[in-house]
Amino acid sequence: GIGGREAPMKATKPWNNQRFIGMFDVVNTTKQDSGRYRCIVHSNRGVGVSNYGELTIK
Repeated sequence: GIGGREAPMKATKPWNNQRFIGMFDVVNTTKQDSGRYRCIVHSNRGVGVSNYGELTIK
């Protein structure tokens, strides 16, 4: 996406029968990268867009 980076999914965990939790390693970040982000997933079944989540760099 615009200004986005690809991040391969590290692991998934079922949330319910229609949703899952995806885990990613976010590398090469600085405190200036902290903020609200969302995931956009493309597959052969379509596109999914997550809610926004907060990324905090310590």
